[in-house]
Amino acid sequence: MGSQISPIIFGADIELGIELEGIKGEPNELELRDNHLGKKLPVYAYNGGYIYVDMNHPEICPPEVKNAREAVVYEKAMEQVCLEVFGSELKPKLYKNTRDAYGNTFGAHESYFVKVHPEQQHVFLVPSIIEKLWTGAGHIGNDGSFQISQRADYIDYAISGNATEGRGVLNTRDEKLGNVPGHYRIHHISNDSNRCEVALFLKRGVKQLFFLLHEQKKLPAIPFKKECAAAALKALSIQDNNWKLIGTETEHESALRVARIYYTAAFNELRGASNEIDEIIDFWGDVLTGLEHIETDPTGLVGKLDWVTRRHICRLHSDDKNCRLQDNPVLEVSLDYDLLGQDSIFYWMQENAWIKRVTTDSEIIHARTTPPETRAQARAAIIRKVWDKKNLAEKIKVILPWTGCQVFKFDRGYVGEQLWQKDMPNPFCTYPEIISELEAELEKRGITTPSI
Repeated sequence: MGSQISPIIFGADIELGIELEGIKGEPNELELRDNHLGKKLPVYAYNGGYIYVDMNHPEICPPEVKNAREAVVYEKAMEQVCLEVFGSELKPKLYKNTRDAYGNTFGAHESYFVKVHPEQQHVFLVPSIIEKLWTGAGHIGNDGSFQISQRADYIDYAISGNATEGRGVLNTRDEKLGNVPGHYRIHHISNDSNRCEVALFLKRGVKQLFFLLHEQKKLPAIPFKKECAAAALKALSIQDNNWKLIGTETEHESALRVARIYYTAAFNELRGASNEIDEIIDFWGDVLTGLEHIETDPTGLVGKLDWVTRRHICRLHSDDKNCRLQDNPVLEVSLDYDLLGQDSIFYWMQENAWIKRVTTDSEIIHARTTPPETRAQARAAIIRKVWDKKNLAEKIKVILPWTGCQVFKFDRGYVGEQLWQKDMPNPFCTYPEIISELEAELEKRGITTPSI
């Protein structure tokens, strides 16, 4: 107990479902442009986050953070920033989900900068399947069947480098977003988007526990047939309880029993390491107990896990309207649960204390304009200093890749020579010198930056 905790960076890029007035289904690039959505993006937030269009969807990238709780706070903050950017002028409906009624899927990708080499990530195959029990957002099929995971139907392999087709439970995409000796980026794409704070906290936090156990050579080894991974994920998703994990040596192995094995290892090896780790373990244990009793207490995890919450409100509405789960009145309620904004069912539930909180409203409001103590601080400083200053926008063009900053001469709509570049390879570093360096370089060229 009380093991040394290696530093970690949490990142995310989350595509949002979008509905534009008068357009049925997923809008194409032309429709996005005609609705002026493209003119609003990209946008850098004052907290160091980023919003842009990817695959015809708005995508939010919270700033990189150092712990799971911050990951929840900043993801929630970026949801609010996104709504503020679009405003009432465009009137789009934005949904935090990973599939729509037309068969389209879009990602809720997670990134982790950890002491785990990408070639070793196969050891997280079983954890990445069973975690759907607490990360699943829930989905109603055309036949009225209820699935735990929205994303499961679109996962075809155990391991893959693709993110738009032929997806894997584990993703091997190797895009360098940091350079610190001994640390590597692990990219996961098979989870759902989450509304419930507990589910989001566990999605990020329990993953950290898996990484730490592996680093300390304490991650339990569960014999598993890799070729069964996609089928095991799909099978797990369609079960309401007594979840079976196919592909293990025992034909009828319980996914919950496997989760308990991992939980016990985390409790024995990591408890006491930090208050943050203890909080993750406590929430995880509470949720596993709730899942073990879900047959006798089907509402015990309402407000904590999204799939349980969605199933509960959809069943209530089905009974109230005397209709089936797959009928439109219920499907509309299910979609409304994913809606971003104060008018959604989710926020009504939160306002009426149905939703268990991990954060507070004041923390989220603060996080909208305040960066975490990571590389995002440098990015946020540049944004405040030069990004949105009209007088500078007529002279320079600022480009902010996630790992640095580039400034170019800009004149009458044309990008000219590069004036300055700063690499920021270490996501743990705040780069406090960046503004003074930028000011000095611009002043050499007769360009004065305003005070923040």
